[in-house]
Amino acid sequence: VAVPPRPGRVLVRFVGRRAALSGLAHRQLLSLARQLSSYSTVFIVGYAAGNRALARLRAIVVLHVLRTYVHVKVRYTWRTRTRLAAATVTTRSQG
Repeated sequence: VAVPPRPGRVLVRFVGRRAALSGLAHRQLLSLARQLSSYSTVFIVGYAAGNRALARLRAIVVLHVLRTYVHVKVRYTWRTRTRLAAATVTTRSQG
C-alpha cells in the first residue's frame, strides 16, 4: 500500500490577541485533515508576541479542531519571540 505524499506546512492566522479560528482557518484545517490518516504525525506551533498563555492556547485550539476531523498523533509547543499571530501545522510523517 502506497503512503500518500506528506502535505506541506499550513499557516493558520489569528486576528489580534485572540485564539478564535476564522472560517478560513477551519477550511484550511479540514483540507489538511483530508490529506492525513490516523497513522499521521503532526507538529503544531502556536505563536503570540510576548504572551505564552495565548501562544499555547492557539496551538491547543488548532490541535482540537484538527482532531475533530481525524485522529492523528500530535506534538505541540509555542513561541513568544515572534510577530506572528498564528499557528503552524507541519506533517512529520504519514504512517
